[in-house]
Amino acid sequence: MFRKSFFLCCFLIACCLTEVYSQISDSMNTIVGSINDDLGNPLPYTHVINLQTNSGTTCDSSGIFKIKAGNGNILLFKNLAFIDTSVIITNTKNHLTIYLSKRKYPIPEVKIFEWGSTYEDFKQALLKMPMKENLADKLNLPKQDPHIVPYYLNSDVLSSVGFAFSSPVDFLYLSLNKKEISRRKVYELNKSKKQVDQFNAIYSYETITNITGLNDQELFKFMEYLNEHFQCDYHCSEIQIMNELYKHWNNYKENILKSE
Repeated sequence: MFRKSFFLCCFLIACCLTEVYSQISDSMNTIVGSINDDLGNPLPYTHVINLQTNSGTTCDSSGIFKIKAGNGNILLFKNLAFIDTSVIITNTKNHLTIYLSKRKYPIPEVKIFEWGSTYEDFKQALLKMPMKENLADKLNLPKQDPHIVPYYLNSDVLSSVGFAFSSPVDFLYLSLNKKEISRRKVYELNKSKKQVDQFNAIYSYETITNITGLNDQELFKFMEYLNEHFQCDYHCSEIQIMNELYKHWNNYKENILKSE
C-alpha cells in the first residue's frame, strides 16, 4: 500500500511539473534587441541573461542579440566595462534598444604602482601583506563555517532528485514560488557582492590605463578586445586577474597594434 501511494505521489508531481514547464515554454518568444553605450555606439559581445530561465546569450559584433523570454521576465545585461543593467520585458514583440553606462571607479585604495615599478614588485608586496584580524578573532569567538547555506537558499539542494522525493511539497513551493526564487537570487547576489566589488576595483579604466598607457578611443578598443577574450571573473584572485590583464595586453600589442 505504501509503495503504491509513493509512486502515485511521484506521478502527480511529475505531471504538475510537466504542466508548469509546458506553460512556461509556450509563453516564451524570441526577443530581438540592440545594446549601445551612452553615445549610441554598439557594444559587441555583451552578455544577456534571462534571470527567470537562467539562460543567456552574447550579442554579435554589431551589438544585436536574440534571446527567448516572456512577458514579466527580467533580462540582465553584463559588460565588463559598463554598469550591469536589468530590464523587465513588457512586450515580447517590440525591438529592445538598451543603453549601458560606463563604470566609474573612485578607487584611491588601489595603488598598484606605489609598491614598485613593475608588476612583479606589486605581486611580491601583496603576498607579504599580513592578514587583518577581525573582531571575532580578537574576542576568540568560535569560527563559523561560511559555506553552510540553509536548504531553502541552496540551489544545489533544491535541484536534487532526493529533495524532490523526500519533501515534494517543499520542493514544489520553493521551486515555483516567485518570492522564494527572488529570495534566493538576492542571497546569491549579496554573497558574491564583495568579490564583485573587488573585481570591479581591479578591472577598471584607471588600472588598465596605468598598465597600457592608452586613453580615449584606443583604450575603448582595447576594452572591447578584453571583453571578448577575458576569462577571469569575480571568483578569481587579484593575482589571477592581473596576470590575465598583462597577458592580454601583451597579445594585443603583438597581434593588433603592430598590424595597424
